[in-house]
Amino acid sequence: MYDTRVQQGGPLGPLLFSLVLHPLIPQIRDSCKLLLHAWYLDDGTLVGDSGVVAKALDIIRVFGPEFGLVLNICKTEIFWPSCDGNQHRKGLFPVDIGRPTLRVELLGGAVSRDKGFIEGLAMKRAFRVVELIHLFPQLRDP
Repeated sequence: MYDTRVQQGGPLGPLLFSLVLHPLIPQIRDSCKLLLHAWYLDDGTLVGDSGVVAKALDIIRVFGPEFGLVLNICKTEIFWPSCDGNQHRKGLFPVDIGRPTLRVELLGGAVSRDKGFIEGLAMKRAFRVVELIHLFPQLRDP
């Protein structure tokens, strides 16, 4: 979501990123009546009225660069499980923002009204766990 210019994988990266992001969070909280805004490092989730979500994104785009945070709109998505048409309202969101219609993965979890997508993701993960369990004997160390 952001380009922070911190070496990825470095032990101080998450702390430094959190410290840099921190001034924007109260600004979003105080300026936007969102139902939810939650952050895990560079993954942010904004839930609310489309106009309010757009306003929060504008705060990030306008004030983020002064803290070294640049919103990567190509990695940003807006998702409505039941779209009221506002996601396509001209000028509300950048043209190149992602607009998935059926499903998204949020921090590795499925968000969808598509039962098949959720079941498929769960089955894929369950099969992976079984594969890993079968590898335990190769560890040779109880």
